[in-house]
Amino acid sequence: MSESRAHGSRPDLLLNSGFVLTGMVTTLLGPMLPVYKMRWSLTDTQAGYFFAAQFLATTLVTVASTAIIARTGSRKTLTAGYAIMALGIAVLVIPQFSTALLGTVIYGLGLGLAVPATNLFVAARQRETGYAAALNVVNFFWGMGAVTLPAVISATGPRLIPHLLGALAALLFLAAMGMGKFFPKQVRNAPPESEESAGARSHLRAAAALGTAFFLYVGAENAVGGWIASYARQYMPAGSRWALTTALFWAGLLTIRAAAPILLRVLKENTLAHSGIVVAGLGIALVLSVPNVVGISAGAFITGLGMGPIFPSMVILVADLLGKNVARHGGAIFAAGGLGGAALPLLVGEVSTHFGALHFGMWVPLVALGGLFFLYWGFRGESGGGRPDSQRLPSPLPRNGS
Repeated sequence: MSESRAHGSRPDLLLNSGFVLTGMVTTLLGPMLPVYKMRWSLTDTQAGYFFAAQFLATTLVTVASTAIIARTGSRKTLTAGYAIMALGIAVLVIPQFSTALLGTVIYGLGLGLAVPATNLFVAARQRETGYAAALNVVNFFWGMGAVTLPAVISATGPRLIPHLLGALAALLFLAAMGMGKFFPKQVRNAPPESEESAGARSHLRAAAALGTAFFLYVGAENAVGGWIASYARQYMPAGSRWALTTALFWAGLLTIRAAAPILLRVLKENTLAHSGIVVAGLGIALVLSVPNVVGISAGAFITGLGMGPIFPSMVILVADLLGKNVARHGGAIFAAGGLGGAALPLLVGEVSTHFGALHFGMWVPLVALGGLFFLYWGFRGESGGGRPDSQRLPSPLPRNGS
């Protein structure tokens, strides 16, 4: 019994510790963007190219992620993902605009493997009860990384950034080695069975709606997380305190994910996520209406607090609404999120440059959340997400475990 428990806890330890690093990499552009803008005198439009580089690269890989996982298993997919991220972060140490873009593309490719593989593995393992809570737990560790790096950059200042990037690259390389050596050996999954035409059309409609939701959510999350420090820097010119606003945003997200397993005992998943959309919108509205240290800091935290439960709930919706066809459509849905992560932050920069103020660009994630609110309303009651987590049905996601 103890040996079985130890074997079962090993993937959790590897995934949770690895996801701390993944959180750092995913949100790296937030605290780095003001540094890039100062170093190379970039416009907001030019700065937005980094978001496009990261998330378009992520999207290219994510399109095929479920097929890759099905063929090779989670261990090889995760090992490759962390190794590629390590290479990309190492390239960032070279302080040139072209190499910074190249490094961003490379670590974006690694994220396209590691993030879907982690979320789908966790959801697939929790077949009987509580897998919404499990997804919130692993994404809680992702949030720890997202909070830690901006806080460290704020405390140390830009001068130590090359050393921080070097240390992060080394840790990612160690994570890749750990995944390759200690993660349980995976079996290959069979390809998805063919669908009847009526069922195929139904699943395509569900996949299209879910893809749109992922596009809006990931785009809004990365628009706020990526631009909030640049926005705050206009009102906090002294020192590097502006980097703390990024940390506060992810701290809010981290806080609600820590509480989610408890909240999900009494609340429905969709109710928690739908309420989160409203809270996140109110947070952005506070950032826009009170542009000072207190308003931006509080608004950043509230926005993260609202966004925290949305992504795990959406992963559950993918499982519930697609069933066994998740292997057929899951990659495209996650890829739509990557496209949103590239498009909406880039749009923030375009709007900001066009109107001459980042204040106008920050309306982009608020509008996206408005669209997500109405789209998400259509999901209510259509899936098992309407039940408390304690009453979850077995996961229909493809098994990646041995």
